[in-house]
Amino acid sequence: MPNGNVHKTAGAILGASTYLIIQNNSKHKEKVDLGELILSSGIGLSTERIPDILEPTTNPNHRAFFHSFAFGFMTGYVGFKAWQDLQARRNERKALGIQQWSAYEVLDVVIVTSAGSILLHSFMDGFTKKGLPLIK
Repeated sequence: MPNGNVHKTAGAILGASTYLIIQNNSKHKEKVDLGELILSSGIGLSTERIPDILEPTTNPNHRAFFHSFAFGFMTGYVGFKAWQDLQARRNERKALGIQQWSAYEVLDVVIVTSAGSILLHSFMDGFTKKGLPLIK
């Protein structure tokens, strides 16, 4: 069963990976900024444990709504919509020749990274003996 440290490590790796994918997923490749990479890693690390914060592991059967497939689906949908918004805003910014990211793009990156780390938490918990409930 993944413990807190495993979840945090996975979240940090996912955050860094998400940043690198976002930077590379463009017609206009952008340079990787070490500070932004570390920040994205920190976002993944800090949001990966949200399901356990909302439903603390007080007993072996602690998994309810925030550990369910329904919550995972909703989180994935929000992350997907933020990804679409990020791509549209980025393309518009590039078409206008603007280099600086807007606050909305930064927010989209935070949402995409957070959603991904929450989904990773659910994915990891889904492979334990207890699994995940459909909805609870």
